Amino acid sequence: MPFKKEYKSLNLALEALKGLDPEAQKKLIKNLIAKDPELARQLQDSLFEYKNIADLARADFKMIWFEIPRNIWLLSLRAAPPEVTRFIQTNLTQRAYNELVDDLKAQGPQAVSKVMDAQKQLLDEIRSLAKQGRIYLPKN
Repeated sequence: MPFKKEYKSLNLALEALKGLDPEAQKKLIKNLIAKDPELARQLQDSLFEYKNIADLARADFKMIWFEIPRNIWLLSLRAAPPEVTRFIQTNLTQRAYNELVDDLKAQGPQAVSKVMDAQKQLLDEIRSLAKQGRIYLPKN
């Protein structure tokens, strides 16, 4: 999730955080929660990006695939990175994947803003499922 222009320092902090090993990230976030819980939440949420869907465990992917409405998936996949597309293809049956491709073709052109909104909504849903303990997000 990119931050607005006025939050350029947050983007820098996020990039620095991504450069740390997972244990150091966890420790830093834990310390930051005590000082600024909102900032900690923003940084923590931003560590999981759309491309990280490809890093989900198969069981977790299956959970979100059926939990999140198909129209959100369809819109979000219009600008999906190749690794996410490959991941989805390997985790669906051939028939289900072919139906998905057909639905994408039938959908026609979509506004970029709608696609980005769908990706944000998908990520929000994934983070919500993770907070509920229903899935586990991969470590960066």
